[in-house]
Amino acid sequence: MSELKLCSYCKSVPQANTWTLHGITETRYFCPNPDCPHSVRTVRLEQWNTRPIEDDLRKRIAELEGMVERLIEAGNWLNAMHEDGVFVDELNAARTSWKLAVSDWQSMPSHVTNPLESQGIVTRNGGEG
Repeated sequence: MSELKLCSYCKSVPQANTWTLHGITETRYFCPNPDCPHSVRTVRLEQWNTRPIEDDLRKRIAELEGMVERLIEAGNWLNAMHEDGVFVDELNAARTSWKLAVSDWQSMPSHVTNPLESQGIVTRNGGEG
């Protein structure tokens, strides 16, 4: 059995109801918090544990961490080259590498930069995610 995740809205521990109808037994989950929107319906375990927005955000975080690492490496290399008095051609090569990393960042589609928007989520300030 999969690990049961907390409620994605209020972080409460979910409750399970098991029913048998016409010889078919099914367990469904819901949030026990009456103030939570997830308390009004029950869902299968797979549905309860599905978190597409969290998955999108984790993917985006990994992309951003990779981009930051590339920029740090380019910056560190440039600093080291400056301190060592490296020739102009090598500095230009590092500059080109840095420009490529920035270009990659700027070319990322907007649906990747804001996964909430693709889900139609409205933010707390009332605007579209």
